[in-house]
Amino acid sequence: MAVATRPFGKAKSAVMGVAYSRITRDPLPEGTILGDEVVDTCKRAIADAGLTPADIDGITSFAINMGPDDANTATDGITRASLPYVWRRLGLDVRWGEDNNKFVGSSLIEANNAIAAGAARFVLVWKAVDDPRLPGRRGNGGPPQRPRAGGDGQFMAPYGAGGGYLMHAPTAQRYYELYGATREHMAKHVVRNRKHALMNEKSYWSINKPEQLTVDDYMNARPIADPLCLYDCDLPVRGVIAYVLGPAEAAQDVDHGVAYVKAFAQEWIGPRGLNAFHHAGGRMLKPPLEDNHDVIPLLQRHLWEPSGLTPSDLSTLTVYDGFSILTWLWLEALGVCGVGEAFEYVQGDHNEIGGSMPLNTSGGHLAEGAMGGAPHYAEAALQCMGGAGVRQVKDCHYALAATDRPCRAQVIIFSSQPD
Repeated sequence: MAVATRPFGKAKSAVMGVAYSRITRDPLPEGTILGDEVVDTCKRAIADAGLTPADIDGITSFAINMGPDDANTATDGITRASLPYVWRRLGLDVRWGEDNNKFVGSSLIEANNAIAAGAARFVLVWKAVDDPRLPGRRGNGGPPQRPRAGGDGQFMAPYGAGGGYLMHAPTAQRYYELYGATREHMAKHVVRNRKHALMNEKSYWSINKPEQLTVDDYMNARPIADPLCLYDCDLPVRGVIAYVLGPAEAAQDVDHGVAYVKAFAQEWIGPRGLNAFHHAGGRMLKPPLEDNHDVIPLLQRHLWEPSGLTPSDLSTLTVYDGFSILTWLWLEALGVCGVGEAFEYVQGDHNEIGGSMPLNTSGGHLAEGAMGGAPHYAEAALQCMGGAGVRQVKDCHYALAATDRPCRAQVIIFSSQPD
């Protein structure tokens, strides 16, 4: 876990601007490419920060798109937008940049560190997604096909046992069996999540199908991999989210609220993205549930102690939900509730907007759209900026965003004040 080892103290940087493209599953308009949407969204984030492209001297992103072989098949500007592509089209004078290979949280953390170190003053961060699972994806005609499967994949890929289902379905099943949770417990969480998404004018469901999900809808939904159903899985989309970070002292000049980076925790991810603590030789050493539980003491110590905060200090939290079970694992990993207690914790009204701990107020990956964790950090920042519209949490002072799995943590606590 590569994290701060001393108190964070006063914030060094802040999110000064945030912008979204339209989140959709439809093909891009004729005559446009993904790069056009990236450039437009970045320009609007820069303007939201009260800056111009001439002010930006740092950039970072995980520019490679989603998909098993996308690094080899992606076309710059068509199915991804690299750092050189963006800075050339925006005409930036860049003195610091990093092509990150993790979720957006890592890019935001590295932007904060670059500003704190004086390597850059104003940093542009973006995440662009043109999900290869969508029909009609330009550039390579859809997700790449593998003619052969080697290593562990030869025992799984030919039978369709791949992707997140391979890990998260048995994780959910084991959680249910160990702690007595049921699909009815999960239904309450997923239904509330959709309710929040319908309050978010940027979410896929709000734009395209503004209908409230019911418990019956969830219970009768198409099964995917027992016990996961369709509504337990994230929503493939196209879209872009961009952020601009600047030094804390400059953020005070912005004519709207900003989100100061109060604290963060980030795990070091080793070769091929594997967890350095719990994996070796490309093989998982422990079942996924235990893999996430083992990191809890380390994560809590390295997040809460340096920040001087506790979970009860949070005004809201938005945690990763690429699959619904991950939200429960995050609540337990962060110490919001005890291990094995999340399924009961999410039953109350305290997780509603207006409750004592609003949860995933934007709809997250399940309902806003699967964008590499970008919706979670954008929502937490907007809540501290006072820019969340009808879903704004009253007197939001601290908002936490966490993505990926707890054993691959990327956690940021934003504050409405530079304390």
